Amino acid sequence: MALTCRTAVLGLDIANDLSTKAVSFQSNNPPLDFLSRDGVLFFNAGMNISIEHVGLPAKDSAALAAWYERVLGARHLWDNGEQPPSCLLALGGAWIEIYPAGVSRPDTADNQLAGFRHLALRVPSLEAARAELEQRGVKFTGEPRPAAGGGKILFFEDGEGNLLHFVERPEGFSL
Repeated sequence: MALTCRTAVLGLDIANDLSTKAVSFQSNNPPLDFLSRDGVLFFNAGMNISIEHVGLPAKDSAALAAWYERVLGARHLWDNGEQPPSCLLALGGAWIEIYPAGVSRPDTADNQLAGFRHLALRVPSLEAARAELEQRGVKFTGEPRPAAGGGKILFFEDGEGNLLHFVERPEGFSL
């Protein structure tokens, strides 16, 4: 016999089978996908969203792609064969799309501007990563400081002044 909890939320009649964690609902609205994990509902679970790539417009897309390859060890995946090129690079488990910018702003490294402001790169050792990049000519913009959620961070800029930072998390870290 299923142990069921029923709740009305936002006009939906939600039935949560607590023994199997299956969720069903009735509504006059278009259907939404639900997933229940440990009693927590996740909406639109059927979309299976993950971040594929970050877009990075560049003043000189070829030079910036070469910087990411040379300095951070990014791997070239694809380019459109045009000049200036648009390309995809693999860095860690994500992709970076570098493409020609139509307009440039002088304040790209201002971390207080609205919008996406930096790319965080997780490393096992902040000091080892810093030493490696210093050998490749990278200048860091400050000293390590506490990271949101635990650990520490260290900021630097790419070849066009875009803001990046390393983040080192404590052993066994999870939120």
